[in-house]
Amino acid sequence: MDNFEENSHALCLVLNNIISQEVIDDNFKEAFFETIPEDEDGSTKMFNISFVSPGVKHPLQNIITKTEYGFFLVSKAILEVSHDEDGEETYQFTHSKLSRKTIEHVLVGTPISMEVYYINGREPLHRVSTGSDESTSTFDVQLTNLASVNPVQKDEARYLISLFDYALANNHEISEEVKNIPLCVMVSGENSANEMSLAHLASIPKHSTINHVIVSSRGPFIDPNALPNINFFKKWHAGSTSGPIQTCGYAIFELLGLSHASSEPQGDTLSSVLIEFAWENVSDVLQMPPLSCNSVLHVQNIPGSMELCALKLNMEVEQLKILSEMLNEQEKEWPFDSEDLESAFDRTAKLLEKQNSVDTETPASEKEMDDTNDCLPFDQDTFAARKELDFTESLWMVLKDAADFEDVAASIQSAFFATLSGKQQPILYGSNTSSIAELMRAVLTCDTNEEKHKLRMRMEEIISDKSEILRCLVEIGVEKLLRDLTTYFLSEELVTQEQLSYYTDTSPDLVSRVSMVGKMHNILDLILTTKSVIDVGHSNLQLLTQSSLTYYKHHTVGDHPVFSLSLPAFGMSSSSAIKQIIASQKPSTWCVSLKSKTKKGEIVSVVHISTTMLTGKAENSVLDISALNEDGDCTINGLPRSKLPYYLTFAKQTLLPLIPCKLNIK
Repeated sequence: MDNFEENSHALCLVLNNIISQEVIDDNFKEAFFETIPEDEDGSTKMFNISFVSPGVKHPLQNIITKTEYGFFLVSKAILEVSHDEDGEETYQFTHSKLSRKTIEHVLVGTPISMEVYYINGREPLHRVSTGSDESTSTFDVQLTNLASVNPVQKDEARYLISLFDYALANNHEISEEVKNIPLCVMVSGENSANEMSLAHLASIPKHSTINHVIVSSRGPFIDPNALPNINFFKKWHAGSTSGPIQTCGYAIFELLGLSHASSEPQGDTLSSVLIEFAWENVSDVLQMPPLSCNSVLHVQNIPGSMELCALKLNMEVEQLKILSEMLNEQEKEWPFDSEDLESAFDRTAKLLEKQNSVDTETPASEKEMDDTNDCLPFDQDTFAARKELDFTESLWMVLKDAADFEDVAASIQSAFFATLSGKQQPILYGSNTSSIAELMRAVLTCDTNEEKHKLRMRMEEIISDKSEILRCLVEIGVEKLLRDLTTYFLSEELVTQEQLSYYTDTSPDLVSRVSMVGKMHNILDLILTTKSVIDVGHSNLQLLTQSSLTYYKHHTVGDHPVFSLSLPAFGMSSSSAIKQIIASQKPSTWCVSLKSKTKKGEIVSVVHISTTMLTGKAENSVLDISALNEDGDCTINGLPRSKLPYYLTFAKQTLLPLIPCKLNIK
């Protein structure tokens, strides 16, 4: 035990120093800790200690929740090799490259009081929402780039925990703030076969006791029947407690997108839908959630990533955004390459001819309007293109695919002169406030040659200036797309006209109105994604739509939060759909927390089963891919979702008293 007390004192000083540091550029507070060797033949060891602030999720999600005081994360220091100007190797220790990712949750629906239990606390399944028009958001901050954290060996981890415990009990120089902060050590999972791999150790101070948490992992289990049964886990938990054991279950089913716990995060490029459940009284391992339990549906949608609504609509919105971004550019070059062999001028001539035919309700060509087949083969209905276009909306469908600005100018000019000469009578919606619509109305009502001359001069001003052409084109695009989107929401009876008034207001500038189109497109894709994956019932779709409308009033079009819709106790509107899901799929995450009382407080153990490893590398992790490539359901990384193996993680705690002692060091 030589140098043990000195090392404990040194650790105490390092932890005090970390807490006193100022954070620069949102970086983590970090420091190195070097141990003094225990004997003359020993060598020093360098560790990296990071302080993770309160509110940040622990790497072992679903096992350890956020802590009130944050936590220290201990790992091996990274030794990097570089070369100087002479080519000589130099060695330097560097800190881990941890980073943060913030995920916003918008809470929708009735608050659920059900709580999810962790080894160090509890959290509500669905945090408190409000019944007002203002949406309520919560923020989950997750650690990322955990691959940069080097785990330590088992013996080293136990030694570090011992140093920390001794400092808590005996070192009066340790600050009061440090005394409340857990120390967590990432442990190497390498071990012999058929043994649990140690993944994590933690020491959690609480008043006059210390809470030791040991987390171990094992897997993969290709056959779920090979997992231990619930009685095995109850006996395992009962080893550190006595009395009745209360069990609480928790499960996640991923309906769309990659695993939420994947080591290769999908980032902000793909939509995802998952549903989580919480219930009491677990009867078996991997038990399906009972119908009496609560659930929450989480939907994060990235517009266009799944192409659930019409592909052409997505393309239109993107074209409008690109055109609007050019409004403030000095040099204006036509941004699109036309794939149509026919010029916009020729197609405008056909449009004018069709306008004068009997079928005035479908001015756009059948090819342009048949948009419903550009969807993924989901069972639910998707977005059907609107056919009742007015003249400028039909003109947008032609001009957005023009070859260049000259093609656009010639097309607008031909439409103007056709109206001026009386060869066509354009049909225009009364709410259409675009410059071209106003010009056409003026042409239809002018009586004198002087008025006609002024209108010709105005047309010449428009077509001779690229900025004017661009502005007119963006205006008619906004008119068409806003009407597409509002028509859908109103026809589906998801909102009222009054609830859409913020988005349809014509008083903001043109760039702001383009932003409104983007926001409403976000909302449309959110609703279509939800409908295409699960039938939550019309009333829940209304709640989701109205909540997203409220959210985007105060956020940018580039924000894509997770909308968390509460489904209390399998409400009647969603009961049958959820029954079908849990009967046909396997959970990607399944947990049971085992709770029991002791004289010193409540003891909780957590069993975590998931399709991804939480930390480290489990033994026997080489999969027999031939056993997984049968024909079946949808795949993740090429593997059928139902065939993905499970990994098992145990988390157990032991409550010990903090007793001051003096080591007998010679």
